[in-house]
Formats: sequence, structure tokens, C-alpha cells
Amino acid sequence: MTDRSDGAMAEGEPLGIVADIGGTNARFACAQRDESGRIAISDVQKYRTADYPSFEAAYRHYAESIHVAAKHGVFALAGPVGKDEVKLTNSPWVLRPAGLGDRLGLDSVKLINDFEAIANAVGAFGPEDFRRLDGDRFENPENGVVSIVGPGSGLGVASIHWKDGNPLIVPCEGGHVGFAPADDVDIHMLRFLLGRYPRVSAERLVSGPGLVQVHIALADLENRAIVPPQQVSLWEAAQSGRDLHAYASMERWLMLLGTVAGDIALAQGACAVVLAGGILPRIGEKLDTGLLLSRFRAKGRFETMMHGIPVAMISHAEPGLFGAASVLAASL
Repeated sequence: MTDRSDGAMAEGEPLGIVADIGGTNARFACAQRDESGRIAISDVQKYRTADYPSFEAAYRHYAESIHVAAKHGVFALAGPVGKDEVKLTNSPWVLRPAGLGDRLGLDSVKLINDFEAIANAVGAFGPEDFRRLDGDRFENPENGVVSIVGPGSGLGVASIHWKDGNPLIVPCEGGHVGFAPADDVDIHMLRFLLGRYPRVSAERLVSGPGLVQVHIALADLENRAIVPPQQVSLWEAAQSGRDLHAYASMERWLMLLGTVAGDIALAQGACAVVLAGGILPRIGEKLDTGLLLSRFRAKGRFETMMHGIPVAMISHAEPGLFGAASVLAASL
């Protein structure tokens, strides 16, 4: 299902305003149903959180800019959603749910975790919103479990349980399962990190910050000087290919992602897997699907079964906003 972000309002039934709030950027959109009744988003805007003193200030700026009298809002947040307050990861913004609707002039407000929004988006997407890594086409099943694995600032994990075409979203903390090495290099990384941390989870390695951990562990394995790099510059160096050590770290990171995604698929009894998060699209042409898929399928006597599980990544530009719009539509 394709969004419209060209500034023009989509025809059809207006729903409200949705937001996808991260530590660095806040994205807003107007949600509505198009003429066919499908969920759509338009008037997408991205603001730097550092440019606004609060979420409420950014929301008011957006609402005034689109000249829409919204009555409802669903906001996806990067962090645990509590009853009293929500502290965003890597951001000074704090949201207090009590009275938020009144302060924003909305009849209803719903706060959800950002990965819950992603899972809802996956459940509402059509085949055009996915890029299958091991075939030509991916679509949600009528029945069965779809595992969703999303490396970003952490490692998000959820599942969708489909029954007769109806989805049930099941969030979980699967990113915090223990890291399970699959070869001698992985074993070295685990031993190295156990010297630094009391426990090594999958998220410790398979996440945006995890590339740094992979990089320094490989440096130790190769007896190179350990100079912890800055996360963003390391990813840029890896994606550009100008730094061979950074590129090798990214290749190992993709292998680890494949291992973890395969383990989660086995644990959840998945018939399909969707890879989410903002990292994979940025890797672009450097995304070695062969490395990822070979590790995903390398599950001993279950390897044949793993070959039959399709793996896709999200190609939709704004899955967080679309997922929030899906939650909003379902609540009205």
C-alpha cells in the first residue's frame, strides 16, 4: 500500500495525525483512507528533535503547517511506553500521557512503541511494500506466523499470527535472547565481549551500535590496535567500502543478523520472516543477501526447512508512520 508524501491531501476519509518519534528525528503525517478504503499517509514532514523543546511543540508546528483540524492521534515512540511518562531513547523529550490529548486539542491519543508500529505496518502492507531477498514476490500468508526482526538503535522483535487472513500482533523482547555463536570467529567475539559485559545478548551485536562491538572484537582477533570508532562514521565507512576493516565488520554483522533471524524464526515457528529497521535500506547495494541467507538457513537438520521460509525486507519509505496509521484506523 503506497503512501502519498507529496504534500497533497489524499482523497477520502480523514483519520488524524500520526507520528514516528526517534531519538534524532520526529516524523509526522496525516492519516486517512483513500477512495478505495485503504489506509494512506500524506503530508509527511521530518523534524530534528533538537530543534524543538518538546514533542508538544513539534506537534503544534506540524498541525499548524498542514491546516487540518485533527481529532485523533497515534504516536509511535522509541522507548518503553509507560503510564506516567515516556522517556525517549537518545532524546531529552519526555511525554506525559495524562492530559496529552487536552494539551494537543485531540479527542483521543494513543502512544505505542515504535516496533509495535512496524509490526502493524507489516500486517497491513501489500506485496509492493516488500523486497524479497530469496525470490520475486513476498506477501503475508492467510495462516501462519510471520517473524519480524528489526535492527536499529536496538534489536526489535515481534511476530504476527495470521488466522484466516486476520493478524494478531504479538510483541516480545526477543532481541535480548543470548547471543549464540555459529563459528570460531563468533566464539571469539563472544569470549571477547564476555570480558567486558556480564551477559552478551543478540542486541549487543545485531544493532546499529552492535557494529562497533563487532569491529573491535575482530580487531582483537586479528591483533590489531583497538580504537573504538564512532558508530555513524563506522557505518559510513563500511557502506562506502573505503575502509576494508569496516566493510569486513559489516559483512560479519550481516552474517550475525542471518543467524539471529533464523533462530527467532525457529523459536516462533515462523512460515516467513520480515527484516525491518532503518539500517538495511541504507546498506543498499552493499547488502550481501548471500551471506545473510546462508547463515539464516544454516540450522543443521532443519536446513531444508529453513530454505522453504521466505525472507523479505520492508521497502516502504515510512513503515513507522504507516503502522501508526494502521493502529489509528483500527481504533476508530
